[in-house]
Amino acid sequence: VAYGLRMANVTECDGTICVHIIGAMREQRSNWNLLLDLFPRVDRFRLVFVGPELDESLKFETSRRLEMFNVSTTYHESKVCDDADLRVCMNAGIHHYDSWIPTLKYILHQTSPFLCTSWSPSEAIQTFDRVRDVMSASQQNSSHKSLSLLVNPFGSCLPIMTPDNHGECVYSSGYLLWVDE
Repeated sequence: VAYGLRMANVTECDGTICVHIIGAMREQRSNWNLLLDLFPRVDRFRLVFVGPELDESLKFETSRRLEMFNVSTTYHESKVCDDADLRVCMNAGIHHYDSWIPTLKYILHQTSPFLCTSWSPSEAIQTFDRVRDVMSASQQNSSHKSLSLLVNPFGSCLPIMTPDNHGECVYSSGYLLWVDE
């Protein structure tokens, strides 16, 4: 998220920086206070975790500079009306599930940057292809959007062998898909 904010040139703010974590399952348990240290000039962070598997009643410790809350539904069905500064999907496997298509259409219609992490090179390519196909199929003005596939310099360096990837090593958040204007 911090890298995405830097890529979007959203590093200083007199108001609130809002980040939507889409398809969230456990991400809200991360140490989000690190954002406060990495961006000392930001007045306030608002983190909105959106996903059908979340518990909306889960209470977070928030501070004057950090506000977090859950929305327990799919992103395209949510009533989240903030214009996020950044939208993020972490290792969501969006290429595996057609149920992501309406959410991708909604995300790609927004003006804020979108960052999606992947575990492996093959998954990153499939995610890229899925996003490109959704952009083409929706016939929205996609000519002003750029898609980039990158190695995440802040992804995990610990390789994980998984039997379902045909022996391919995977890395948590090892690869990034970046969509921006």
